[in-house]
Amino acid sequence: MENWGLKEAAPFDRILISAACEKIPKQILNQLKDKGLIVAPVGSRFSQSLVAIQRQKDNFKIKKELHGFIFVPFV
Repeated sequence: MENWGLKEAAPFDRILISAACEKIPKQILNQLKDKGLIVAPVGSRFSQSLVAIQRQKDNFKIKKELHGFIFVPFV
């Protein structure tokens, strides 16, 4: 299993990812506080949407999505 994020300092109110991922790793999503927000570019290598996702207990809801971005890949 990958060691994503900063689990020992979690939970966080906000998380910002500034590199594109096909999907946000569950290990990072789980580091959000209830009602916390994560903003990240999500999509394929050459086309992403910037999404804001809010945690609501154990569910994650897209609050806003903006299309037409290209970020460097998440490694």
